[in-house]
Amino acid sequence: MQEPEPLAAYESLILSGENEYVPNRYATGLKDGVDIQELRSGGGATFEVDLDQQFPHGHNSDDDEEPRNAYFDMEEMFQQLNHEVLGVDKEDETDTSKTPFESMGQDMEDLIGDRGVLKKILRPGVGPVVPRTASVRFHYNAYKEYCDEPYDSSRFRGKPENTRLGGGAFPGIDIGLSSMRKGEMARFLFEKEYVFKDMGCGPRVPPGTVMWEVELLSFVDHGPSDEVSDLPKSGDKRKASFEHLMAIANGHKEVGNDLYKRKQVNQAVTKYMKAIKLLEECSLQNETEDNQMNQVLLKLYSNMSQCALELGQSARAIKYARKVLYHDPKNVKAFFRMGKAYMKESEFDRAREYFVKALQRQPNNKDIKLGMIELDRNVEKFRVMEKERCRSAMQDYLGVASNSQEHKDKDTKLDDISEDVKQMMTKKLSDFKEDENMKEMVLPSTLTEKEMEFVQEIATNMGIKSEIKPFKGYQRRLRVWK
Repeated sequence: MQEPEPLAAYESLILSGENEYVPNRYATGLKDGVDIQELRSGGGATFEVDLDQQFPHGHNSDDDEEPRNAYFDMEEMFQQLNHEVLGVDKEDETDTSKTPFESMGQDMEDLIGDRGVLKKILRPGVGPVVPRTASVRFHYNAYKEYCDEPYDSSRFRGKPENTRLGGGAFPGIDIGLSSMRKGEMARFLFEKEYVFKDMGCGPRVPPGTVMWEVELLSFVDHGPSDEVSDLPKSGDKRKASFEHLMAIANGHKEVGNDLYKRKQVNQAVTKYMKAIKLLEECSLQNETEDNQMNQVLLKLYSNMSQCALELGQSARAIKYARKVLYHDPKNVKAFFRMGKAYMKESEFDRAREYFVKALQRQPNNKDIKLGMIELDRNVEKFRVMEKERCRSAMQDYLGVASNSQEHKDKDTKLDDISEDVKQMMTKKLSDFKEDENMKEMVLPSTLTEKEMEFVQEIATNMGIKSEIKPFKGYQRRLRVWK
């Protein structure tokens, strides 16, 4: 077998260190993290590359002169230093027979009976202990003995760790997290058998005991099993007990809610869709089960409609809002979201119809009133655009516009558009580009050919894709997307 070609010395793939780094040609940023548990279960994972991500700690080119050791702010680094791992804070400084970790472990709780995982609570938490079926979000600093600088830290990365219990980096952290409560901060000592055993995690972490300080931010219980495939072979998603399927669906829903709160809307949609598919395909035995399932589906449909709105998927938002109204014909949120979605589709009459229905049921609702105000503003804007279109059409009909080749030139055509319309459409595209949650936008069919050409030119300059599609026979409208 042919040996692979060796990498050049300056491209040594070492993850960290003062004089070594991963060349950025091998680094690709993702908009959101990949769920390791899904990968391990064989279910695969969906990810999106973040093309705008910068790598401030590495080299963007061979000419980059930024020093490689400029990783973190020095004040931030000092805040994470822990002198106890050096043994300088021992009560009896004359006792030199024990190492710092041995002294530290004397008053710590033994979680599993063999002193392989020791714990000390630094700040109590609240509520129940983390269930074994939960996913957790936590910050941590990890230290090795005689080194006060963390060898690993989520705080330095500025992003909490998010994992499912049982899918952690090593067994010790799963054991430690499963003993914590929300808001708790604790210190753990992990023997090598519960971390990396005799392998260590070179080059920075040799085999041996390590100390972690962990702050549990939140957790979400998935229920008895995250996937139907985890059920015994004697049952599948149609034969499994209704209670078990409901627990799984509720678990997906709760995880989706947590993702939505953290602005990870696409990942939340994935969880909601798993729950919806599971419930829509399950077999029911009686009316009681049907009512229980519909209550959960109602919340899932409502959440999906809201997520679709935030992602700029108007048709999808309408679809799930209709499903909500099928189960609850007086649901105010569904009426409101239908109005918002139709407004994005520039179907203003239908948008007003649903806003009015929502306002009739909640006349003092501030969001609905703001929606009506936004609708009136959009109607007025497009009246201006329609007036401009009619004026242009009349000029062409009367022969006022010159038939010369210069007038037919693209630049001259664009000059025929009023400055107000240009500014309005440019701002609309700029807002769309800045909104990370909106993936596509459909502009009204009232745009003239010149206006659509103008929008396409501005979109291209902004790096936004666009296309003109047929709409209701002879009409056409413009769609832009990222």
